[in-house]
Amino acid sequence: MDTVKIKSPVDGSTYAERPIAADQAVNAAVERAKAAQAEWALMPIAERCRYALAFLDALLAMNDEIVPELAWQMGRPVRYGGEKGGVIERTKYMVDIAEKALEPVYASDPKPGFRRYVTREPLGVVMVIAPWNYPYLTAVNTIVPALIAGSAVILKHAAQTLLVGERFAKAFGEAGLPKGVFQNLVMNHAQTERLLGSGKIDHVNFTGSVAGGRAIEKAAAGTFMTLGLELARTRPMCCPTPRWTMPSPTWSTAPSIIPASAAAASSASMSTRRSITNSSTASSPRRGTTSSAIRSTRRRPWARWRRRASPT
Repeated sequence: MDTVKIKSPVDGSTYAERPIAADQAVNAAVERAKAAQAEWALMPIAERCRYALAFLDALLAMNDEIVPELAWQMGRPVRYGGEKGGVIERTKYMVDIAEKALEPVYASDPKPGFRRYVTREPLGVVMVIAPWNYPYLTAVNTIVPALIAGSAVILKHAAQTLLVGERFAKAFGEAGLPKGVFQNLVMNHAQTERLLGSGKIDHVNFTGSVAGGRAIEKAAAGTFMTLGLELARTRPMCCPTPRWTMPSPTWSTAPSIIPASAAAASSASMSTRRSITNSSTASSPRRGTTSSAIRSTRRRPWARWRRRASPT
């Protein structure tokens, strides 16, 4: 049986290993989702929101276990306490705006004898392909609104953070969510592409690389499913600081570019691999300036920089 292994960045060991779902199990999960979604969509929005809040409570109750688990999976230091702050904020926000966001939109120019309006209908079966870098936040961003809107969700989490999917499934189970409305699957790339191309998925939301987005777009071609793609790649940070910046171009540039890029390195979507600044800033001879600070960060494993001076 094929498996997926989580190789921990902490010490290189295999932290967890899970079997890849068989094709029959994947197909069965989709059928369960379709059957469950039909009844789920008939439930009042307020009731669906109640399930979302119950899920949040169940997930927060696990946080003491989640924090070290997350560190072993993808390296986030335990001192940050996981991602519970953002998870709370985003889940509650979606609940707060649900009734207003999902209510019908009536025509602004009424016509006698007609009642013209647009209703918000669930998409159906939504597949969420979540990344490893912010595995709870990025998943909550799409799972919670999809469920509140009346869709069923199938989650395929990144191989590096497989246990996050299990935490979601456990929390929804403890919240009493109807069977089949949310399911977590361990799949490989080939299975994912076949499922997207089968026409059985109504919407996919993917957060990841540009190459991954292209593969998903290609797999879904011709199915008329909708796609939500948040794609990221490293880009240079351009800092065209003018010569006349006071008291020094360096002091206004370095405090911005170094923390912003180093903090995002290997984690956030806006991670940068090099900074581009004008020559007056990059070549400043003063100790502790942009150029010397950039050189110092080269010695740190979590930040790769390359200075490039451009003509002023």
